[in-house]
Amino acid sequence: MMGDSVERNWAEAMAHFIGKKALSAQKPGYAVHDEQWLMIYDNWQAFALERQHALLLLQERLALLVPFSVFSRVFILTGKVLIDLSADSMLIHRQMSRRPVARA
Repeated sequence: MMGDSVERNWAEAMAHFIGKKALSAQKPGYAVHDEQWLMIYDNWQAFALERQHALLLLQERLALLVPFSVFSRVFILTGKVLIDLSADSMLIHRQMSRRPVARA
């Protein structure tokens, strides 16, 4: 892997699937609601992914695709991380691990 190729490949893959779903959601007969959300399960192989850099690259690509004219929010679930994207924000939620409660 050279430079940021892992991050670029990941961002390209996520943008591809988001764009594909945005096109699909605009087809006739698709149910329209007040808010449309998209959830993507990320099973893209991206070893040693620098998530922050990858997300910046993804945001650049999404600006060209304009998926937020269709979806209010786009969620990407990857492992124990949920990425929450909207037209004007990006949030990263991490699942907290629970410790077992000791019983006496």
